[in-house]
Amino acid sequence: MGFVHLIDARDRKRPAWTTVCRHEPRRHDRYPWVSAMCRPWRQSGLCTISGSVCLTDKGTDRISPSLFSIGIVLVAAMLGSQQKHITETRSAEGSPPDPFPALDRPRTIVFVAYPQMGLLDLSGAQTVFWAASKAMRERNRPGYLLHTASLEGGLVATIEGLSVDTLRLDRQLEQPIDTLIVPGAPEICQTLDDYQDVANWLSTHANKARRVASVCSGAFLLAKAGLLDGRRAATHWALCDTLRQTFPAVEVDADAIFIQHDSVWTSAGVSAGIDLALALVESDCGHEVAMQTAKELVVYIKRPGGQAQYSELLKVQTKDSAVFDDLHLWLAENLGDEKLTVERLAQRAQMSQRNFARVYKLKTGRTPAKAIELFRLEAARRMLENSPRNIDQIARLCGFGDEERMRSTFQRNLSLSPRDYRSRFSRNG
Repeated sequence: MGFVHLIDARDRKRPAWTTVCRHEPRRHDRYPWVSAMCRPWRQSGLCTISGSVCLTDKGTDRISPSLFSIGIVLVAAMLGSQQKHITETRSAEGSPPDPFPALDRPRTIVFVAYPQMGLLDLSGAQTVFWAASKAMRERNRPGYLLHTASLEGGLVATIEGLSVDTLRLDRQLEQPIDTLIVPGAPEICQTLDDYQDVANWLSTHANKARRVASVCSGAFLLAKAGLLDGRRAATHWALCDTLRQTFPAVEVDADAIFIQHDSVWTSAGVSAGIDLALALVESDCGHEVAMQTAKELVVYIKRPGGQAQYSELLKVQTKDSAVFDDLHLWLAENLGDEKLTVERLAQRAQMSQRNFARVYKLKTGRTPAKAIELFRLEAARRMLENSPRNIDQIARLCGFGDEERMRSTFQRNLSLSPRDYRSRFSRNG
């Protein structure tokens, strides 16, 4: 008769898994589908109950499908008994219960407020969690409890001039905190030292929350608190270099909309906090609720492409590059010339090619070749948004030569094809 044997793993005298057939140790090789069905239980570590289940018809060596089905039910029952025993044993051993189970009660989210923070950094994410709670209530499930708190409590002025009424942060520690969220401040690079007390509080108490997140330049406060050391992080594109230089232990990703590294989440600039909050909602409540929340707010649940699609050309132009302003104007007017090269730019700037490449990168943060690519990319984006021309025509007019070269440039910089970009951003529908 054939048997499935499930041996108690605590019995060190016997293996945790034996054979499918009691009398023929290799019999299970003839029934790989039996072994395949049982394998997940073996690998899960739950197949540790002593017992046996008959799977064959009496008087024959054929496995009966009906008996096999009954056997599976019996095995599952034994596994359930084993799992109950394991759970009770662990509780008896004093293992702490999970303070953050699946949403059987509202999750508490605390927004850490401080003077001159950005209003949208705060309110954008808060609105996402409010809309998600509304969607959860419709399903008779708990959502989120939202609190805005500061070191001293009371009114805290945002940089836009609107004051926010806050609770004291220390009072929030009296209840389990699911998520701490730190908004950014537009002038944080100039005022970072003024927030040492906030950074100290985060350094001391952030580990009491299940996860910690920052919006935009709020990453600077997490970094100052030591929470980003050795982790990847995102922030506003214009502040990436500053974050990298100020906190070398942080691995800054200049292209990401948001990043999760362990229990720490960071987002790019301002409105990217909405993308971050939607990702947190999806992690907590599932894709359906996140989709409903995104529709309620009329935003993408996952923004197409990377942050680079809004910042690369601006980054070239906002560096200390006034010396090349005339060159940039000439470049913008001559993008359709496929023979546009770094050598021609150097001649136009009346510099040797080697010196031009060195000075240009120093002043703009980009190589001349990359600048040409970004100017062409920006011109193509404008045409895709506003022009009825077909993609191959746009590729030639912008100097790419053909659609394939333009497609490669779009994918490299925006993680989108030209056709996808047009379908999402065209003003002509």
